[in-house]
Amino acid sequence: MCDVYLASVPKARTYTELYPKERNDELEAVTNEAVKAEKYFVWRLLEFALRNSIGKRIEDISFTKLECGKWVCNDIFFSLSHSRSVLAIAISDTEVGIDIQSMNAPIASGFAERILTEDEISEYTCLPQNDKNPYLMKAWSIKESIFKAYGKASFSPSKISINESECYTEFIDINDEKFCLSLVGKAPRILEL
Repeated sequence: MCDVYLASVPKARTYTELYPKERNDELEAVTNEAVKAEKYFVWRLLEFALRNSIGKRIEDISFTKLECGKWVCNDIFFSLSHSRSVLAIAISDTEVGIDIQSMNAPIASGFAERILTEDEISEYTCLPQNDKNPYLMKAWSIKESIFKAYGKASFSPSKISINESECYTEFIDINDEKFCLSLVGKAPRILEL
């Protein structure tokens, strides 16, 4: 089982207490309003997904935050992502990692050299100009997904090959904007809200 939920951050923003308290405390420390909304509503989407996919209330689950920043719980595997007011959640019965990236996000100079392996740089440099940005966003999304599924302490994208794990990747349209969605884990059932 692997369910993926996609949703947009609501325009009306009212914040109520989150469970567990540590997630709520984490949210209180966020000063950027857009990021705060994404982090808050991705957790609310997780609450919905847990009820909908496995019939569990979030309050009945014990969460731990790992040193790398990843939230985990016993017996349920989940992964969270957000990008430009779009939210993505994966819930599975095996290790899972999800990432969503806006195709409109600006790409910094030198980004390819910082995130790609040597083989990927060779492939990237041979691409026509129109294919370079989609390749980078797909590579970044895959690497984030792999790290979220299996990562330990720190994220070193140039040491992660986009071919090292079986990965589901799709370019999708949400609210008239293109996104790259990547998932490491079982083949997903995608549910848009």
